[in-house]
Amino acid sequence: MSDQGERELYKKNAIFILAHYDDEIGIFERIKYHTSLNHNVVIVYLTSSSLDGKENIKRENKTISVLKRFGVRKKNIIFYGKLNNVPDLKLYKNLKNVYLDCLKIFKGYDSITKIYTHSYEGGHPDHDAANIIIRMLCKKLSLDDVLFQFPLYSGKDSKWIFFKIFDPFKKNEDVILESISFMDRVLFIRLFFSYFNVQPKAIFGLSVPYLLHMFLKKTQILQKADLNNLIDRPHEGLLLYERRKMLSYEKFKEYKDKFVM
Repeated sequence: MSDQGERELYKKNAIFILAHYDDEIGIFERIKYHTSLNHNVVIVYLTSSSLDGKENIKRENKTISVLKRFGVRKKNIIFYGKLNNVPDLKLYKNLKNVYLDCLKIFKGYDSITKIYTHSYEGGHPDHDAANIIIRMLCKKLSLDDVLFQFPLYSGKDSKWIFFKIFDPFKKNEDVILESISFMDRVLFIRLFFSYFNVQPKAIFGLSVPYLLHMFLKKTQILQKADLNNLIDRPHEGLLLYERRKMLSYEKFKEYKDKFVM
């Protein structure tokens, strides 16, 4: 099919900006929703999902196979972090370069219907960095009404290694709940556990709260992103990534403040 023919077929573009392979587990419902409407779904992974910046072929292949189940075209799965050697846990050091490259990606589409990215919640520094990049990008392009953020996990109101998943912060915009049908919840649970072979530690840790959410709350949780909101510390107390000794917020803030200014 020619580029012009594809533009006619896929008139609406939905772009998902994710930090790592398998972060799609937090936004399955929206991916399926947009592909079911024959929208042009584009998914960009900002890090290589490996600590050394090199390819992580097992996680990459698993992500491709899951996304293809939803009808996402392989050509629309962009492994930006791998191509540009952005390591896991180091997205905060690459804010400006990633911002400029994402700007080019966004300008390649005549119109953008929806943009989705991580919430700014202090769970993982790469998730927060992705939120900052895309929030600044949408502000630059005056995309005020199309950016949505989704919570994945955070340490707010918990201690030690404990965390909450799909827990939206009240200080962010109003919560949007999208119901997930029984059959879709069964599908999402099956796909969630299919990542176990490539991410056993993460899937094991998330499994119980993920199941509880799917059986009890049965929703995809979203919030609009206020582009004019000052990006401060996600919440009071130690952030989850600080408790896990990944990074201090002070070091993250040092890079964030230079970029936001």
